[in-house]
Amino acid sequence: MDVPLDIDVQEYANRYKGRNKLLRLVHIARMCSSHPLVYSHYSELESLAIAYDAIKSDPKLCDIEIFKMVVEQIHGRLGMHYENDDVCIIKEICVLLSPFSGRSRSIHACMLTVLVAIETRNFGHVRHRTLLQIAYYHQEKEYKFKLNCATAIADLGEKCYEKAAEGFIALLGDVNEFAYNEVVSSEDIVVYGLTCALATYEPSKLKETLLEVTEPIGGVAHHLKDIIKPYGPGHHLINIIKHFNAE
Repeated sequence: MDVPLDIDVQEYANRYKGRNKLLRLVHIARMCSSHPLVYSHYSELESLAIAYDAIKSDPKLCDIEIFKMVVEQIHGRLGMHYENDDVCIIKEICVLLSPFSGRSRSIHACMLTVLVAIETRNFGHVRHRTLLQIAYYHQEKEYKFKLNCATAIADLGEKCYEKAAEGFIALLGDVNEFAYNEVVSSEDIVVYGLTCALATYEPSKLKETLLEVTEPIGGVAHHLKDIIKPYGPGHHLINIIKHFNAE
C-alpha cells in the first residue's frame, strides 16, 4: 500500500492571510479527512491547529462560524488548548476594533464587503465603490492595489479572461511591495496573469507580457525572484510562453 502524502501545510498557509487563509486550511483538513489513503492524518490536524492558532492570535480574522467549524472538526483530538472559546474571541474583537477611527473602521468594513462579495461570487458588488472608497483609492497605494486585484478576480470569475490578464499583469510592478493575501498569494497573481494571457493574447502582445516578468537575458525579473519559485507554476508558464513564442 502506498504511504499517505504529507502536505507542507505551514509553507502553503504562509502565502495567505485572513478569511482566505482560514478557508483554505479548512479545505485542506476536509480533503485529508475525506481521502485518508491519499493524505496523512497529520496534515489534517496540522491544518486545523494552524487555523485555530491564527484566530486566537489575531481575532480580527475571526468568523465565529468558521471558528466553530474548526473546533468541531478538531473534535478534541488536539487537547484542551483547542476547545471552543467563542465568547473570548468576540470580546477580543471588540477590544481590537475600538481604537480605530471612524474612517478607518469604515474602510475596514468596505474591504470586508469586498471579501464577502468575492467569496459569494457577487462580482457586481466587487466593482461597486462608495465615495469613501473612491477617495481612499487615490490616496493609498496598497488599497488601490487590493481593489484592482479584486477587479481582476471578478473578471476571472466572469470568464472575461483577456481583461483578467490585463488586470493581473498590471499588478506585477507592485506585487513585491503590496499583497492581497486575504484573497490570493503574490504567486497566484503571476500565475493567473500569465495563464489568462497565454489563453487570450496575440503572439506579439504575449511576447511583450513575458518581458514584464523576465530580464532582457531571459531570467526572472529581479523584483519577482522571491515570488516566482524555480520549478513552480509561474516558472513553468514562463517556459511554455517562451516555447510558444519560438514557434
